[in-house]
Amino acid sequence: MSEIMAVHLKCNDQESPLGIDTYCPALGWELQSGELGTKGSRTEGPGTGGPGQWQTAFRILVSSSPDMLATNQGDFWDTGKVASEQQLFIPYGGRALSSGQSYWWKVKVWDQGMNEGPWSRPACFETGLFLQEDWKARWIAASRGGLFTRSDGSPEPLFRYEFTLRALPVKARAYICGLGYHELTVNGRKMSDDVLAPGVTRYDASVLYQTLDVTPALTAGANAVGVMLGDGWYNCFTQEVWDFKQAPWRDFAKLLFEMHVTYADGTKECITSGPEWKTAQGPVTFAGLRNGEHYDARLEIPGWDRPGFDDSCWKPAFITRAPGGILRSQQMPPIRVTRTLKPVSMTQTGEGTYVYDAGQNLSGWARIRVQGPAGTVVTLRYGERIKEDGSLDQEKIAVFIKSGDCQTDRYTLKGEGIEEWEPRFTYHGFQYIEMTGYPGTPDLHSLSI
Repeated sequence: MSEIMAVHLKCNDQESPLGIDTYCPALGWELQSGELGTKGSRTEGPGTGGPGQWQTAFRILVSSSPDMLATNQGDFWDTGKVASEQQLFIPYGGRALSSGQSYWWKVKVWDQGMNEGPWSRPACFETGLFLQEDWKARWIAASRGGLFTRSDGSPEPLFRYEFTLRALPVKARAYICGLGYHELTVNGRKMSDDVLAPGVTRYDASVLYQTLDVTPALTAGANAVGVMLGDGWYNCFTQEVWDFKQAPWRDFAKLLFEMHVTYADGTKECITSGPEWKTAQGPVTFAGLRNGEHYDARLEIPGWDRPGFDDSCWKPAFITRAPGGILRSQQMPPIRVTRTLKPVSMTQTGEGTYVYDAGQNLSGWARIRVQGPAGTVVTLRYGERIKEDGSLDQEKIAVFIKSGDCQTDRYTLKGEGIEEWEPRFTYHGFQYIEMTGYPGTPDLHSLSI
């Protein structure tokens, strides 16, 4: 009979998750054997000619270090042999977990014949910051605060902070909440392929932070953190029928950032957002979820998120009020770009006006590839319908927007060779994209989706 073994170990239904913020996470696993079956059945295993197998007992070890786990010491939890067929949502029941710590665990199982299987491969989970008082960082903003009353948006802010590490860290975690959306770089390197993060909540009730592994980006000596913010749903300023402009949580974009660094000798250091951080306006000059995003490449600041950058002309960040909601770790799956599509057709519908067909209705945005003089503005309008003459029809969606454009992105060229751009802080529902202002004649390769 084949050995039965636990595989694909998960904590809170995630493999090796970061930022677990519950004291009793749920553990689970799948089973692997050449003869898996269901209790009471006589299902043949593949190529075995025998009955199936199932779990009748398990033992879980949770340790504070991989070395202890390797020697079968569960200093945080050793369940002993538990008679149970349960494989999912087993609540952790060991010693109290601490904030910002890593825990290693493994499991072995017994089959219906009480045959003991081997230990699984080790897995890991890491806690986030459980309590509000665990946070040392302070909320910062690019202005003194107060409700955002302008209806036309404003340039999205950049934040930077430079610091020195005495040695190369063995572990570093960033805990970040940028409202409405954030994009984090460390030493000029983007730290996640997530987009439109963090997730949307009722911000005066709960606010989500992300936990990111930034270890590979850090170095001994000078380092720099850069954060770009977007208004997102936190400051949805557009006048529209859903009236998000009147949301009680609305305020300027703001940032909370904390980085925990661990050195080889076990000592730790904490980098936090505060008034020492610097801020300036970035190249995203407008970002409205209903309206679209405007980006002026002439306003890009080379090296702004790298060490050694001269930020003497930047302003100090302001301490601002918290959004009001309880800080919670984002544990839901992130939003990511899952596919890049090529348009199925391009039609010229007027002088300098071209309509691209994505071939399907989708949620996302366009990426353009363009070359032309500095100051040239390329405009992209998105919609789900076209008129009989092939031109874009936004009538059925624009009726909901009372101010500004509807689903319209604008890119201003810097005039330095081939330029590629896609929005960061908005998304659209569409099948068709209308392009105007393109220097020269575009083709199917000028735009992807």
